[in-house]
Amino acid sequence: MTVNVVEIREFGGPEVLAARAVPDPVVADGQVLVRVEFAEVLFIDTQLRAGWGRDFFPMRPPWVPGTGVAGRIRAVGAGVDAGRIGTRVVARTGNAGAYAELVAVDAPEAIDLPEDLDGAVATAALHDGVLALDRLERAPVGAGSRVLVTAAAGSLGHWLVPLAKAAGAHVTGAAGGPDKRDAVTALGADLAVDYRRADWAELAGAPFDVVFDGAGGAIGRTAFGLTRDRGTFHAYGAAAGEFGSTAAERGITVVGVEAEIAADAVHRHIRTGLDLLTRGQVRPVIGQRVPLDRAADAHAAMAERTVIGKSVLTVP
Repeated sequence: MTVNVVEIREFGGPEVLAARAVPDPVVADGQVLVRVEFAEVLFIDTQLRAGWGRDFFPMRPPWVPGTGVAGRIRAVGAGVDAGRIGTRVVARTGNAGAYAELVAVDAPEAIDLPEDLDGAVATAALHDGVLALDRLERAPVGAGSRVLVTAAAGSLGHWLVPLAKAAGAHVTGAAGGPDKRDAVTALGADLAVDYRRADWAELAGAPFDVVFDGAGGAIGRTAFGLTRDRGTFHAYGAAAGEFGSTAAERGITVVGVEAEIAADAVHRHIRTGLDLLTRGQVRPVIGQRVPLDRAADAHAAMAERTVIGKSVLTVP
């Protein structure tokens, strides 16, 4: 039997994504086989496809991208309760890849999913939720804190803006274009600014105690400059070393993309995230649902920064 996957054939643009039939994954002892309904697409997937981050990530072509799915358990390996077959789950797939019809994962990675929670929305807990909850634990965000979130209309901003607000912070969200600015306002930000404007930094209201930067590049460098001395700058799209001596001179704590999340915290954050989603305290917008075999279209839209919210691939 074969299963359809989408592979990255070589580093390059969205066109390097190609569908291929491969043998069904083997379910090893202690694993479960998940029939995928939704595979999450992260912005970092587009960066890795283009060849960014080779010093931090081991993927080399060809490989199946993606690291998170929602679906139902179809089969179990030895040592796993057969009663789990048919259970709705979300799961981080690691290096096994997620752009696929079937994935085999270690049983503890498959976390039960409430029947009334949209699977596409639930995938947001796997990485966006984990990263947001972890970074908020590392940041001094509380009553009276001044917080800036860049790329605030993106999938991670849908967590950071409301959760920082819930912690009592004054939150400024920066995004590109009036539609995204309006989306940031809808998330509850105290102030939303359009960083396509040349004067966005002046409008943002610096300095900020904590900055969460998901934009990188020139916007990220500007956002770093808006961080107060001895503040905290989260660069989850860049390495901490990019800010080097300037951060040290100003006493700014920089948490870069290489900052690892403790293994024992990941499942805790996923379960917390699913609870927040179920209770409606975080409401991710699914900006695009694209069929698996059109994964290149999803990547192209993300690269063009036209998507508001989260992207998922749908598997028929």
